[in-house]
Amino acid sequence: MLPRFSLDSADRNKVSSLRGIFSFIAGLALAILTPKLLAANGGEKVQASWTTVALIYGVLCLVFEGICYFGVKKRFPASMKKTRQSRVLLI
Repeated sequence: MLPRFSLDSADRNKVSSLRGIFSFIAGLALAILTPKLLAANGGEKVQASWTTVALIYGVLCLVFEGICYFGVKKRFPASMKKTRQSRVLLI
């Protein structure tokens, strides 16, 4: 997917590094918040508690996916290569 983002390897490295950093932070936040949310909703042994936490995470995922969808600018496909005269589609 990254070649569709940019043809420059430096850009792809930056995006990949940021993805790793943010995924680590998100995993850490989930590991800290999940037990607290379960305890606030009745405990780990209550099914309604797990359902509520899953719904919260689902809504957050939809919000973040929407931000990504509307925030990403359109790029040229990776198969487009710039030449001196024009862009040529490589098949």
